[in-house]
Formats: sequence, structure tokens, C-alpha cells
Amino acid sequence: MAWLPGWLQSRVVGGCWHRRYAAEDGWLHVWHTFSRYEQVRHYVIRRSVQDWLALDNDDDGWPDDERHRLVKTDDMKGLAEEGKAEELRVRLVALEAAYQARTGRGPAG
Repeated sequence: MAWLPGWLQSRVVGGCWHRRYAAEDGWLHVWHTFSRYEQVRHYVIRRSVQDWLALDNDDDGWPDDERHRLVKTDDMKGLAEEGKAEELRVRLVALEAAYQARTGRGPAG
């Protein structure tokens, strides 16, 4: 994750695609058939993540009621796309506030 901006590196807890995770769960033979949303959702459930959002250039399969969890990036520009890093920052601040409201604790992490 060293290629991410410093302010973001500490906030990233994982990624949805890793051949090892799919193999451990017996999904390797079908993982490539899952939509990106299904891959992300599998990771979230497997790790029991409650407060999360995804940064991805692939919005395949994302249902309308879950799109608030996705920061969709351009395939080539990624976070360099105008306004995208700020959108992510704002969404992370909101996510942090939701975490604090839900748990009554300070910053996550």
C-alpha cells in the first residue's frame, strides 16, 4: 500500500482480492465469476467489518442501496482524478463519525 498517499495508508485495512483468501475459503475456482461487489462483500463478511467503504475502479454488481460505500475511480487516473481524493477524504470523515456514534469511542484504528 506504499503507493497510497500517507493520509490514506493508515486507513486501509485490507483488500478484497487475494488468491490466498479465495483458496482458504474454497472459492478459488469460482472467485473470478463473482462481481466486484460480491468479492468486496465476501471480504467484509469474512472479516466481520461493520464500518467500511471501498475504493475501486470497478463498480460491477454494486446494488443501489450499497453504492454509498463505494468511491468509484477512473480506470487510468485513480485518486489523481480531479476531486476524487477529496471525495474519499470527505467520505472517510463521515465514516469515522458514524463509527464514533455507533461505538461511543474515539477514532477507529
